[in-house]
Amino acid sequence: AQAVLTGLRSALLGAIGASRASRRLHDFMFTSVFRSPTVFFDLTPTGRLLNRFSADMDVLDNQIPRVVGQTSGTFEIFGAILVGIVWFNPWMGLAVFPVSIGYYAVVAYYRHISRDSQRLEAITKTPIFNRIAETLTGLQTVRAFGYEQFLIGQSFAETDVNQACNWLKVYTSAWLALRLEF
Repeated sequence: AQAVLTGLRSALLGAIGASRASRRLHDFMFTSVFRSPTVFFDLTPTGRLLNRFSADMDVLDNQIPRVVGQTSGTFEIFGAILVGIVWFNPWMGLAVFPVSIGYYAVVAYYRHISRDSQRLEAITKTPIFNRIAETLTGLQTVRAFGYEQFLIGQSFAETDVNQACNWLKVYTSAWLALRLEF
């Protein structure tokens, strides 16, 4: 029964909720950008716009439905296990409150680190999109003066910095998982 409900919830969440939210966000971002004054386009690099659109749409299309599904499934399992433990050993109910406070303290500490590492990853992704947009715009000039290898080297360097920030994000998630398991 739980598997059927979980499958039904995931299907409805992914098919209806996520696609509707994705369409709304895209339409809102699109109208906001194209109603902006011309000065906005002069001051904002193309890479930042591409980064904003692609990052936000990726989170909404790929990450949020998965995380919401996993979170709700985890809460279902956690609730069933907690009810079973308290049912068979009522004294264990007394330990739930202090353990919950400890978990909350660890997660609150992690939240600040996670937000900063995500911000770093987003900031270091913008130069990559800028480089792609600028290279495509001036491709004839790049080829005429033989700057291909120079730009490839810079792209690799920018990608390395971005991936270092991405690994920081992965390691902080692993840190949280280790703290919550012990």
